[in-house]
Amino acid sequence: MSVPLRIAHGIMALLFALSVTLQFNDIGPAPWIAIYGACAVAAGSAALGRPLRKFALVVLVVCVLWELYYLSLGAWRVPVTSLAEEWTMKNESVINGREFWALVWLGSWMALVWQTKPTLDERRPAPDQ
Repeated sequence: MSVPLRIAHGIMALLFALSVTLQFNDIGPAPWIAIYGACAVAAGSAALGRPLRKFALVVLVVCVLWELYYLSLGAWRVPVTSLAEEWTMKNESVINGREFWALVWLGSWMALVWQTKPTLDERRPAPDQ
């Protein structure tokens, strides 16, 4: 795996971990803490050269299934400009739009982790000692 890709996975792992901490002030933070935490683990393992590909695939499937709920609410119709206009959570459609696009981003990165293959050196088992 290329060094720039490992760096990108590392940066995303840190951002996902930061996102975990930001969820504690939300209503019902547990599912978001779990999904951001899972993404941090998957991206972190990829940054270390050992992508957890099956784990990333499971997280991707969870994101897609969760997105279906937001699709049924029409969250994809919320203009992107509205997502950042106000930082408070006053408007339910904006909340749904933010959560939908967050899941799209998380799922996209998990798809990248799923497709990330270790290099030949990283695939070799450690020699017996």
